[in-house]
Order: sequence, then structure tokens, then C-alpha cells
Amino acid sequence: MRRLALLVAGLAFAVSGCATLMPERPRASPAAIDVTGRWSGTWYGHGILGIPREQDVSAEFEQRGAGGRGVLLLDGIQAVDSIPEVARLSGLVGSRVLLEVSGSTLLVTHELGPRHLKALFKVSGDRMVGHFPDAEPPVRLVLDREKPAPPKVAAAPPAPPRAAMPPAPPSAPTAESTPTPPAVALTPPPGSEQAPSSEAKPDASTRPAPQDFAEVPELKSVHFDFDKAAIRPEDVPVLDQNAEWLKGNEVLVLIEGHADERGTNEYNLALGERRAKVVRDHLVQKGVAADRINTVSYGEERPACADKGEACWKQNRRSNSLVRPR
Repeated sequence: MRRLALLVAGLAFAVSGCATLMPERPRASPAAIDVTGRWSGTWYGHGILGIPREQDVSAEFEQRGAGGRGVLLLDGIQAVDSIPEVARLSGLVGSRVLLEVSGSTLLVTHELGPRHLKALFKVSGDRMVGHFPDAEPPVRLVLDREKPAPPKVAAAPPAPPRAAMPPAPPSAPTAESTPTPPAVALTPPPGSEQAPSSEAKPDASTRPAPQDFAEVPELKSVHFDFDKAAIRPEDVPVLDQNAEWLKGNEVLVLIEGHADERGTNEYNLALGERRAKVVRDHLVQKGVAADRINTVSYGEERPACADKGEACWKQNRRSNSLVRPR
């Protein structure tokens, strides 16, 4: 009997010892940051010929655990050699990217692979500061998380007009009293009601794709001198007429900048960008809202004439205006 008790005690000790020696399965820790949302800010770098650049950058990310997806859009990178060509040609659409989160570090890579675009950010609350590790000269990015728009408050219904007072019964006039005229209900004149101030405004950060725009005969193209981005005097009336038409039609505008084939691709992309922006600035000066206008540069990639010589090249040094419904 004593031997049986010792055997049972030994088995119990062995089982408890095995349970103690078995390691616990590590628990997956959640990511220390959450970058889901819209971000906007500025990128700093240098373009062709070492020209300093400081332009807008925006992003929209959706994080899931330690990964995620999103879109990164940088304005004016067509003339920045240190950024890969796939990212530079993303235009108004932006680059679709993949996210990797480790602690407070965010790695952003192009969905086609990091050789097309790779950015490394340090995230602190609603701000992230980063750079492109492979860019030389370097490119630095600073973005802040956009705050959600406050909820729209319904306007209070207008108070009903007061009913007209019935006329007083006739009475014999006396020397001390005069008849009192009946009260009249006051109603506002037609068209005097103001629209509620809480009406939603269009989101200026929304960037439609270039393929959504189309030419219309009312908007005329303008042309430029060789290697210039200044509006010629003969084209000023054309742009003034374009501005008047745009002010009378609620549409979004895409200003295209083009160049002839002389010069490098990078230089012509930068030149087309300057031509598109000088047209945009003229339209804004004439009263067209800036948030209705987008710009894109195609450089020498979309010529209007494919022949050689100045007669053809001067047709390609142009800016076109396309529209789409708002």
C-alpha cells in the first residue's frame, strides 16, 4: 500500500513539472500606432538643375494590424530625378502603396515593389515625418492627419408668420380718437431666404483622374514660345474668354501642360508643369475658384503634331483646358 502511494505521488509530481516547463505561447501585440485616415502636408527636395522644390503631399491610409494599403500623392514630382519614374508619372491619381507598421515606424512601399517607391516615416500622434531612403538628392516629407469635418447641424425651421389681427369693430369717431388700421402680417419678400450656412462644401483634396475630363469647344488652347512658360499677349484674350465661360458653368477644370520634343523628358515635364500653372494662375486671377482647377504635365509625351520642324513644334508647345461635371 505504501509503495502504491509513492507511485501516485511521483506521477503527480511529473505531470506538474511538465506543465511548468512548457513555454507559454507569445501573444501578438497590437501595433503601437494607427495611421488610418487622410494626411496632408509638404515635401521638400530638389528638381532638375538642383532647383529647390517645396510642394504639397497628401495620403489616404487604411491600416489593418501591422499592415495596410493606401494612396500617396506628391505634387510636382515630374521633374525630380531622385524619385523613380513610376511614381513620377502617377500624376493626379497618385501611387497605390502598401503599409508596414513596427512600433512608431511606418514603411510605405509601392504596390509594384520598393524599387518603384519606398518611404520611411516616424509617426508621433497626428504627425509623421519621413524621407525616401533611396533618393539622392534627399526628399523629406512632413504630413499631418486631417481632422474629420464637424457634423452638420440642421438649420432651425423658420418661424411661422404671425396671423393677421382681425380689424376692430367700427365705432363712432370722437375728437380724441382716430380709427386704428387693421394689422397686416409681415412676410419676407420672395427670394430673400438665405441658404443655411451648414451646407457642405466640396472637398478640395479630392483629385479626379485625368481620364474623367474631356475637351469642350468653348475652351480654347493657348501656345507658348520656345522654352518659355509666359503667356503671350495674343493669348490673353483667349484665356479671358475661357475664364468667363468657366465662371458661368459649374464644372471642374484640368489644365494640361505640353512641350515639344527638344530637351530631356524630365526637363519637358517640368516645363509643361510651369505652363499649366501659369494658365491656372491667370484663370484664378480672373475669378475662377482655385479649388475647381487641377493641373497635369505631359511634357513631350502627347504631341499634337508628329512631324519635325518649327511649324509642328510650335503646335506642341501648348496648354489645353478640359472639364468634367462637378
